[in-house]
Amino acid sequence: LAGNVPPQSQQARNAMAEVNRLRAEELKLLARDAKLAPDSGMIQYRYGLALYLAGNMQEARNALRRATQLEPANEQFATALRLLDERLQASPQ
Repeated sequence: LAGNVPPQSQQARNAMAEVNRLRAEELKLLARDAKLAPDSGMIQYRYGLALYLAGNMQEARNALRRATQLEPANEQFATALRLLDERLQASPQ
């Protein structure tokens, strides 16, 4: 029975697989929305966050930059872009 996976481990893997599936689905929807509403700062921001979670850092930066250009007074957008820039600068290329 040593090859059996503990139920908690299987549940955690199943939950993570579902999270990944939902994130991929959300990314597709946000990509569509970003094209349909290119002047919406909030949609560009949410798209940037989804891209970040998917590991697409440069695309995430572009979307977050667009969000801050659309709404320069929005501190949340500016902070997200600044934090991503810091992360990109700190990581080896």
